[in-house]
Amino acid sequence: MNSQNAWLLVIIVMFVQPAGAAEPPLKLPSTPITAGQGIALQKLAPALLQLKKQDLTIEFWIRPDQAAIQRKRIHFTCFSDRRGSNVKVISSGANRGVPSVCCLGSNLNGTAALPADRWSHLAITIETMTLNKRVRLWINGQQVDESLVLEPWPEGFYYARMFDDPWNQSRVFSGAAGPLRVSRMIRYRDKFQPVGNWPQDDHVLLQQVGDDLKIDQ
Repeated sequence: MNSQNAWLLVIIVMFVQPAGAAEPPLKLPSTPITAGQGIALQKLAPALLQLKKQDLTIEFWIRPDQAAIQRKRIHFTCFSDRRGSNVKVISSGANRGVPSVCCLGSNLNGTAALPADRWSHLAITIETMTLNKRVRLWINGQQVDESLVLEPWPEGFYYARMFDDPWNQSRVFSGAAGPLRVSRMIRYRDKFQPVGNWPQDDHVLLQQVGDDLKIDQ
């Protein structure tokens, strides 16, 4: 091997990351969540219980632990009536770590379990101001599922919560919660790079940095 080729090999080794190499861990402001703890979104923003039909984006960062990924079902967000009927609900969670969404009669699902002990960004966009009303599930900036919204918008919600299970069926999250935002607009229509330091604007209904979440025991 001549000297020119040797230097080229050194440069490749130094600057080309091997395929499949792990990405550096993402650092986000966070609040630890133990199984059974929750966040009462309705206390942070009471108007969420009276949401009228409108375009909506619900997005958040989560870092589930291994126990959360292994549970049969867990809750992320829940906008629901008192009974928790899937027809009158906008909720997100996971089944064995695979994200899922119930939205006014429609069900959406991810394709793979979220990684344990790593940050993931989830977003739900609900488009209501068009003839064909659609809900979409986004995971880490990729649209993974979509559906028509089948049922009419409810008059209001009884619960607006995160992570716990008001119906005591052990569908609880554990790990860490990061930044959270609820917006009265469609934030995402194409593939995007998720961020955690969102600026405030006039479309925000609720926004939390991530280390300021008030745990509701």
